[in-house]
Amino acid sequence: MIFAAFLYVSAKAQETTSTPTAPFPPLAPFGPTPTLNPYTGVFPGFLHCDQINGVSEGASWGNVTVGVSSVEDLKSYVATIYDYDVFQASDYIGFSKKGNQREMNGIPDVIDACLDVATQKVTALRVWMNRVMVIQDLVAIYGIPDVVTWDISSRYRTAFWFDKGIATLVNILEDDKELQYGQFDAVVYLPYQSKDGFENRWPYNQTSPEYFDSGVYNPTPSKERNPFDFQAMIATITAEPSRTPTPTFAPYTPAPTATP
Repeated sequence: MIFAAFLYVSAKAQETTSTPTAPFPPLAPFGPTPTLNPYTGVFPGFLHCDQINGVSEGASWGNVTVGVSSVEDLKSYVATIYDYDVFQASDYIGFSKKGNQREMNGIPDVIDACLDVATQKVTALRVWMNRVMVIQDLVAIYGIPDVVTWDISSRYRTAFWFDKGIATLVNILEDDKELQYGQFDAVVYLPYQSKDGFENRWPYNQTSPEYFDSGVYNPTPSKERNPFDFQAMIATITAEPSRTPTPTFAPYTPAPTATP
């Protein structure tokens, strides 16, 4: 998967550029060319950092906690993972992996975050996965999502666990040569939120408002808002408890091999 790290900037940061290029759908090289989508600027492809009100504690990824960690804390932690290219604006920072982003070595291809302008604390954090993980992995930890809704491509959905501070972008094609059904590409770590009134708050209010037919796929993607059988997932997880992954999805960093 090819990620354009610095295209995932906040709306405020985008105002300083000439003509921002919409980065989605992220898997266009592997499938049909999608038709024009009027909702290309939706969450989670765009974080909309300028829509975040204040600083609130949220979910953690490794040593970084939303609403607690500073941008310097984030930089220090990311530096232990890989030597990334870095772009920073007043309310956004992005880390882009150098070299071959298709190399499945467990090191995230892109890490980016929203920042509070006044305090420079991390207000949201997004990690683009570099290994095969499926929505069942998240269900094993957080339970059934509070809501599943549209994305800008008919082959994706966005799932939220508001009180856990988690959102994810999920592929929904049941038979695809590149992806498994339910594989997720990114996890967004958010401030903890109540489930009540989520429709009118960031980030849900920045998601796609309706289904969009983004191209001709074989098989045709489901047109259901929520195409997942979460009860079946729970049954499978209960039968196979050993498959539960680490809660933080910390990146796999290979240990150095001793020289003979």
